[in-house]
Parts: sequence; C-alpha cells; structure tokens
Amino acid sequence: PVSPGKKIEVSAWVLSEGTESIGDSLNFVVKSSKGAQLWTCGEVIKPDLPIWTRISGAVSVPDESFGVEVHITLNSKSGALFVDDLSIKVDGKEALKGGGFEP
Repeated sequence: PVSPGKKIEVSAWVLSEGTESIGDSLNFVVKSSKGAQLWTCGEVIKPDLPIWTRISGAVSVPDESFGVEVHITLNSKSGALFVDDLSIKVDGKEALKGGGFEP
C-alpha cells in the first residue's frame, strides 16, 4: 500500500542469459484502488545481457493511489531472466524487507 504525495523509488538488478526477445521487461506499476494503472516505469531488458545491470525509476505517488506492483515479463522462448536485490523505497526509507533472493 502507498499514500498519495509520497515519493517511491524502485530498483532491481537484472541479468538475462540466452534470451532472444526484445520484449523482455521489468515494470513497476502504481495502481489505484479500482485497479487502474496510474504510473508505470518500464525497462526493456536487452537480449542476452550477460552482466548484472541496475534498473530503476521514481515517482511522486498521484492521488487515488493504492499500491505498487512489480511485473517481470520474459517473452523469450529460450533462456532465463534473473532479478535480484529488488528495492522499494518510500520517502527514502526501504519498504521492502529482504529484497534479495538469497536463502
């Protein structure tokens, strides 16, 4: 959940291996309570990106906002997309505890 007027910063590290699609992406979405997308920050992930790359976006939460979602889309028929160290900060404070995927 988020409150209007707050600043949200979202970031993650991504790596793709053996992919061929230019449609692979990581999207951060701010949604209203009625499900409408009020803001989207999308990053297309280059095919077969063999080095960890940080992607990020920031927004001041618009009125009628309800929550933030993260969407990861892999359109390639082969390969893998890795995501790590996902961070969601609200007014500079980390809101997502354990954004890394280590056990």
